[in-house]
Amino acid sequence: MHAEKREERFRNHLRQKRLRVTSERLAIFREIFSRHRHFTSDDLFHDLYGKQGARGGGRVSKSSVFRTLSLLVEGGFLKKIVYGGKLTHYDFEQGHHHDHLECVRCGKVVEFFDPPLERQKMRVCRDHGFVHLDHQLRVTGYCSRCAKG
Repeated sequence: MHAEKREERFRNHLRQKRLRVTSERLAIFREIFSRHRHFTSDDLFHDLYGKQGARGGGRVSKSSVFRTLSLLVEGGFLKKIVYGGKLTHYDFEQGHHHDHLECVRCGKVVEFFDPPLERQKMRVCRDHGFVHLDHQLRVTGYCSRCAKG
């Protein structure tokens, strides 16, 4: 989806919830969609805070980051993924399924899609008479950099 359409959808989502379209919410939204990777709320807050501090502008509060992330998850813009029962990452709702490799040392997350693996997962569901709705595959281990060190 194009950035302008996505932002207009977000503005409409806010209006439907009777919330104001603020410069703070838009700054958070734009920062999120300028990324091309998973992120945590802390990653987002620190990046926004650093950018605004460098410009000498107003600050984005941590609570605004949390509230905006919740609105984006609720609106279907982002997906909330909890790793290891504690660390929450956010992923883009891309309209296609993918799985994840996660480094337990540095937190790096790699997205991948493997058609033979997808077919195998569906075969397992059929073999057990299971009606598939959704799934998440997360493989934990060490990335190449951390495995060397």
